Amino acid sequence: MQYRRNQYDVTDRVNLRRPESVFTEISHIMSDFCPDAMTIKLHQAFKDFAKLYKGKLNGYHACDVPYHDLQHVMDVTLASARFISSYEKLQRPGKRLGPERMMTGILLALFHDCGYIRDTSNNTVQKGAEHTRSHITRGANFLQDYLPSIGLEKHVDVITSLIHFTGYEKPIESIKMDDPRDEILGYLVGSADLMAQMADRCYLEKCHERLYPEFVLGGMNTQVNALGEKVVLYQSPEDLLRKTPDFYHKMVRPRLDTKFHGVADYAKHYFGGQDLYQEEISRSLKHVEFMITENDFSLLRRNLADTPESRAFPYELLAA
Repeated sequence: MQYRRNQYDVTDRVNLRRPESVFTEISHIMSDFCPDAMTIKLHQAFKDFAKLYKGKLNGYHACDVPYHDLQHVMDVTLASARFISSYEKLQRPGKRLGPERMMTGILLALFHDCGYIRDTSNNTVQKGAEHTRSHITRGANFLQDYLPSIGLEKHVDVITSLIHFTGYEKPIESIKMDDPRDEILGYLVGSADLMAQMADRCYLEKCHERLYPEFVLGGMNTQVNALGEKVVLYQSPEDLLRKTPDFYHKMVRPRLDTKFHGVADYAKHYFGGQDLYQEEISRSLKHVEFMITENDFSLLRRNLADTPESRAFPYELLAA
């Protein structure tokens, strides 16, 4: 493989803009573990996810965040299935997650960012990025209502706690689960969330053109210090890129290795010894470090395709 296509996963086989293609791949991965009845429920969840993100689910607008979009969620969900299945294969019977818990992990990944989706009854929020700081709690609220509608009400308590492993609203160590296997599931999906997005072929371009605007609209580019003063965290898209290596080494890597107990290494087992996710991340880090050294961000040359989410984002508000 010489060039990986922008909308495909790390293997360049699965089109991440097509939920049905991702479901087909995941159903193949899970076929050794989950009975057909679970696969049917999972298929329904994928259909509902597609409706939600495309604005066809009653009560909700279409996704309008350009970075945390449909492709991102599909990438994370596929990575989660790979990490979970690899973990399961390597465990002795007493440590295995079991079919229901594995399916819960896939559902968690599938809806982990649904809190960005605006509901039609709220006219005060104009764009989903405004929900950035609260999107995890909003996602938990969505799942509390949604899971019973597909006959999975018994999973509500667990999954609405597990969703916090994919965000920063609660410290990881404060999330207490009754069963240690549920904590492991949280580590696996949380790791997949970080690894998949940073392994995106256009990760740097997406940070520059899509994540920075989300941060500005969501108020994530500033914070208030202990003196009550407003501090700008990211001055520009280029400043965000300059801080990407530190973000990875000081925030992401410790979260993966320590708080998530290194379960991201199961990617290597899945791919037979080669960690395709980490290879892509290392490649992007090397390139951004070179751009920083050269002070030349024109080397950011991959062209992002227009998506429904990017077309819906109000870039003009940021330029005003």
